[in-house]
Amino acid sequence: MTTDGKPTIALHHTAPFLVDVFKALLAERLPRVENFHMVDESLVKEAQRQGGLTPELLRRVRIETELARDAGADLVLYTCATISPAADTLRTEFSIPLLKIDEPAAERAVQLGERILLICTSKTAIDGVKSVIEDKAIVAGRRVAVTTHIEHEAYAMRRNGDKKGHDRCVVEGAMKLPRDYDVLVLGQASMAHLAPELEQALGMPVLGNTALCIEAMARHFKA
Repeated sequence: MTTDGKPTIALHHTAPFLVDVFKALLAERLPRVENFHMVDESLVKEAQRQGGLTPELLRRVRIETELARDAGADLVLYTCATISPAADTLRTEFSIPLLKIDEPAAERAVQLGERILLICTSKTAIDGVKSVIEDKAIVAGRRVAVTTHIEHEAYAMRRNGDKKGHDRCVVEGAMKLPRDYDVLVLGQASMAHLAPELEQALGMPVLGNTALCIEAMARHFKA
């Protein structure tokens, strides 16, 4: 908590543009909960260079999580699907909840059906998100088959500030895929805003992870 006693969320980002996205969502849904944002672009760049989350990157995420806790965070949300697997290790070291961006969507997806289509734009994110979905299926006692698809060009567009190009690339890519799935999961926060458009166009449930994360945090704070 902050010095004034208000509950506080720390959001750990590797993409600066997500700060405003989450500030708006939190202001609407959790106006009585304080929030602050930590941005480290270098983490995801190094993860991509190394092919995933390395021990050195985990060490750095640990330090940044300690800083968030020491600044008064009652909960930390990792909004980068490439970095969020760090929570699996760090949860044993911290007394505050550590939430991964992909967990609430994964929990919802396994309730919606067995045939799950997962789309990401980053190759370092997709395996981790797939594993989260499969783990949540095991916990729920459900059998699922997860098919993955990567829209590589969209990632570069979004990182270079071309949001319209990113959105167009993701939507057009999704429209070309088979529609014989029970649910489509958009595996990264940068894609989540496309869920309503794609759900209407594809005629299947489409899950974006940002809104579901906000609801998970609201449940935690009983808001």
